[in-house]
Amino acid sequence: MLLGPDTFEPPKSLPGRLLSARQLLGLSQADLAEKIGVDRGTVSDWERGVRPPAEERLGAVEALLSPDAGKPA
Repeated sequence: MLLGPDTFEPPKSLPGRLLSARQLLGLSQADLAEKIGVDRGTVSDWERGVRPPAEERLGAVEALLSPDAGKPA
């Protein structure tokens, strides 16, 4: 065990969670931006913590990046 047990801890900040979830799904910033109707630069700003997603976009982002996205109910 090079890094020891349980060394991975998911990011706690919103920008870190957005970045991790997007990458886990194999989406580029441009892919995510297109799916939720914003510019790629906007996604970049969110992930760098420059500004948070607007309230009206937060639900769409959450739905798309949630672990259950795309799974039948």
